[in-house]
Amino acid sequence: MSKKGSPVIGVHNIGELERASKFSTVKLDKKNRIVSFIGKPKRPTSTLIGIGIYLFPAQTLWMIREYIQRGLRGDQPGRFIEWLHKIEPVYGYKLQGYWCDIGMPETYLEALRYVLDGRPLPLLTVKHMQMKVDSPNSSARTICNVTNSNGRHKESLGAREGTRR
Repeated sequence: MSKKGSPVIGVHNIGELERASKFSTVKLDKKNRIVSFIGKPKRPTSTLIGIGIYLFPAQTLWMIREYIQRGLRGDQPGRFIEWLHKIEPVYGYKLQGYWCDIGMPETYLEALRYVLDGRPLPLLTVKHMQMKVDSPNSSARTICNVTNSNGRHKESLGAREGTRR
């Protein structure tokens, strides 16, 4: 899958169409490019949902201003993705493992029960992800190998990949 220079969002298979109706549903093509992104559909056709993890390359950030200047809904970040994927390639990165939306009371309580019961909160697993972070003050870096190993969160930062000139 080629994502170089394209926005990427975290997606997760929630497993049930009924539950999916509470979120933005996503359909991906064979290269994981988003071909459908629908905010809280009444009759979802996918159990793959956007989970509020967004990676935007610098060249995409100006489009947020354009989106808002067009008078589109700026209060829901998923609406921006719903608009953006129709204009330029946006990719979904499938995250595996446990996920819950702590923005809803019932699922917030579910996550809280894990903690209060003394159980380790299972985390989403990212088998391998590379992304470049470019800023005027630092060189590019490859970030992240995040895994869930027996309920423990493990992450690492890669080495610098050269200097900016």
